[in-house]
Amino acid sequence: MQILIKVFTLSNQIDVLIDNEIDMIVINNKKIKNLNVNKYINRILRITSNWDNIMIGEGLDGIEYWINIMNGKEIINYHGKNGYPNNFYEFSDLLDEIIQLGRLNQ
Repeated sequence: MQILIKVFTLSNQIDVLIDNEIDMIVINNKKIKNLNVNKYINRILRITSNWDNIMIGEGLDGIEYWINIMNGKEIINYHGKNGYPNNFYEFSDLLDEIIQLGRLNQ
């Protein structure tokens, strides 16, 4: 399974690829190997399990996200722009945790 996450803010772009077949996370083209990526995949699947596929809000906070979950031939896409599910903070916290992994492995 692969999960591709893209988050755009007014000042930053974050690209994360999580791949359990090769047990690797790639953050902005920086590879982090030998992790138990399944725990991150399972958390993302749990967090997004009740999300709408598209959430577009009326505000202009400057955050846009894409999450593509690829499992064999099945692909699930989530996209949001200025609109967020109720548990988006859990996703944001998880993304911060993954980014911190990248910083620790420099």
